[in-house]
Amino acid sequence: MPSSLREALFLFLLMRISLSVFALAASFMFQLPPPCFHNGVVDWTSMPVLYSDGIEGRLLGVWQRWDACWYLRIATYGYEPGEPATAFFPLYPLSVRALGPLFGGNLVITALAVSAVGFVVAMTILHAMVTADLDRDTADRSILYLAIFPTAFFFFAPFTESVFLAAALASIYCMRTQRYAGAVVAALLAGLTRPQGVLLAIPLAWEAFLVVRAHRLAPGFRQATTTAVGAVVAAPLGFFLFVLAGSAVTGVSPLDAEKQHWGYANGMPWDVLGNAWRWMTDPANSAFANIQALTGFHLLLIFTFVVLFLVGLRRLPATYSLYVAPQLLLIMTGSPATPLESASRFMLAMFPIFAIMGLLGRRRWVHTSWLVASVLGLGLLLVAFLQNAPVG
Repeated sequence: MPSSLREALFLFLLMRISLSVFALAASFMFQLPPPCFHNGVVDWTSMPVLYSDGIEGRLLGVWQRWDACWYLRIATYGYEPGEPATAFFPLYPLSVRALGPLFGGNLVITALAVSAVGFVVAMTILHAMVTADLDRDTADRSILYLAIFPTAFFFFAPFTESVFLAAALASIYCMRTQRYAGAVVAALLAGLTRPQGVLLAIPLAWEAFLVVRAHRLAPGFRQATTTAVGAVVAAPLGFFLFVLAGSAVTGVSPLDAEKQHWGYANGMPWDVLGNAWRWMTDPANSAFANIQALTGFHLLLIFTFVVLFLVGLRRLPATYSLYVAPQLLLIMTGSPATPLESASRFMLAMFPIFAIMGLLGRRRWVHTSWLVASVLGLGLLLVAFLQNAPVG
């Protein structure tokens, strides 16, 4: 078994068991709300199967929160006319629907299995890529830091985080190892998993440029170049294909769904971050103290990630930086109804930040500090998620 896969499997088993035990304990210690119980879901006319009682509720129902409910609804009923479900891209829920019979029709277990495969694939590729670009010890720390990040429990819930990260990493890794056809497929899948997939075109364009520069005098230049350019186009193609198909089926485009039903808008970074700071410190919002605290947490993480991004500019391959920069900018220019909502969840996809942390983690005090802070944050945010707070 390759060492990267062995490390990924170990981390998966450790985190899957730990998080399940933690959630089980929390279900006894706290009065947790029932699954899919929040505004915009309780009045659905078509509802996926919910697990509220007994051991199924404590092991499965606790993960049926927020976006997971949408993905399970789409997996059960498809994209229904007039519904804003097009805000949720199709690869994950349709994979759950297709694989459901393998798990006796239990779509929650199926969704958890799909997320599990995505996590193992993502960690395996990340470990292999960081080992090749940096060194084995840095790779070990990188996947560990990512697996225990405060919002890493989304990798193990019915959310797209692990699948998107796996597809994004696979597209970049395939380009860097001259597996251009694989890069095309992976980039297309990323574009069908999350709207952010379209941003993969930027680092892949840089990799395509490197291909052209390296192969311009070599045999097979035209074929290599054509396939590499195809990978650049694949992610935006997946994005736009779903925009067209989703809009035709439901009558609601993904962009309209985000704006009309979740209050998303765009602004300059200083306006978005300033608005988040004012919302967090405004006494008028004291009734939402938990959300104010989460907003402060997001601001702190954004500052930390920007600093780490700048540190990584000189220490990581250019492709890494070209992947992170647009992802960070998207967070800092997007303005949902609740400021910076889901920011810390979207940061899970920014694998180069964890690679630079892996480098910095050579210093014992950095390593220990990051571990302690991450584990404490993971425990606190998981409790908030289980209690239905809008963590992500």
